[in-house]
Amino acid sequence: MGPRVMHRLPKFVHGFIDRHGKPRFYFRRPGFKQLPLPGLPWSPEFMRAYEEALAGQPALIGSERVKPHLSPLPSIFCPLWGVVPRAV
Repeated sequence: MGPRVMHRLPKFVHGFIDRHGKPRFYFRRPGFKQLPLPGLPWSPEFMRAYEEALAGQPALIGSERVKPHLSPLPSIFCPLWGVVPRAV
């Protein structure tokens, strides 16, 4: 790779300097979880982690928050509706 290409970050990589002065780089791809990447860009350690992140599976957004539909619930309580006193 030429020197001009090496100055750019790889695709989906965002970097910044944190409040302690340490450079931080993250893999941020739409639909995927944000992953921190070790080392400096284009180093062997960085590129190994980057390749693993590119090959990863997309995150299932909201799958752990979806509650199952409780459709049989009202039919269970139907016999009890006549027993419950009504408010006046």
